[in-house]
Amino acid sequence: MLPVLLLSAFYYNAAAAGHSAPHFYGDPAENVSLPCPGWTGGDAVWVRDGRALADAAPAPGGHLLVRNASADDEGLYGCAPHADAAPSDIFYVHLLLRRLPGPLANVRVRAHTVLAELFWHANDTGALPLSRIGLRYRAKDGAHWKQPIPPHVAPSEAHRELYGLRPNTTYEFQLWAENRLGPGPNVTVRATTRADLSRSDVARGLVAEALVLGSESWVAAVVGSLVVVLLVAVGGACFVYRSQRVVPANGDSTEGMELVSNLQQPGYELEVLEQDENSNSQRAHLLNNNVEVHPVRI
Repeated sequence: MLPVLLLSAFYYNAAAAGHSAPHFYGDPAENVSLPCPGWTGGDAVWVRDGRALADAAPAPGGHLLVRNASADDEGLYGCAPHADAAPSDIFYVHLLLRRLPGPLANVRVRAHTVLAELFWHANDTGALPLSRIGLRYRAKDGAHWKQPIPPHVAPSEAHRELYGLRPNTTYEFQLWAENRLGPGPNVTVRATTRADLSRSDVARGLVAEALVLGSESWVAAVVGSLVVVLLVAVGGACFVYRSQRVVPANGDSTEGMELVSNLQQPGYELEVLEQDENSNSQRAHLLNNNVEVHPVRI
């Protein structure tokens, strides 16, 4: 009799080993041989779902022979090299049968006015890689099915959008998964597109958007104008300040500063009368190139 400890160990370790156990594939109605990786000789013990598979006598080498395999034989198997094996000595293998894929899961439709979004999950691939996802649709009272554009739906996709639908119309959608053995069962869902908006509803929506956009544009324009005015005012103040600023040289009076200022301006010709030690007047000419010319008495 198989020890109770071994059965308890199967329950304890099966959940942890379910994802890491090696997969072995078989075909329906055929014999499948499962190896026992830890077998070292003697009578291997196989368990499944916490019970010993006494009616399935191990084959030579500790293998378990599953005859005429069916979908009921799929699952996680545990192999102990002998009846007194410790829980850590149990090895697990996962038996999967190649078959048609199962139905798609979580299929739902999100219908809009002229657009429908479809969502799904491909959980059961039939132990084979999927080749494509089948999809077609038609109006509820329609006689002909339509294909999506583009028509090919990759097996990695889980979402597709359908365009060109009629508003306020009920559609039915069929989806299925395919592998190299063929297509799986169809999943049919129905959804009704939204009613088309009236002209008044569209007009009200446009007016509301225009009001929102208009207020935002007005605020932006006012802020921009204030910034420009502020920059012009600051620039003008700086220009006036620099143009009126006069720096005196060598302690000259205000009149001397004004004279220097006038001399620096082009287009002026000034005359300055000077008297020598004999009180003789001399006329000095100041030209606009700031050159002083003194007449000489000969």
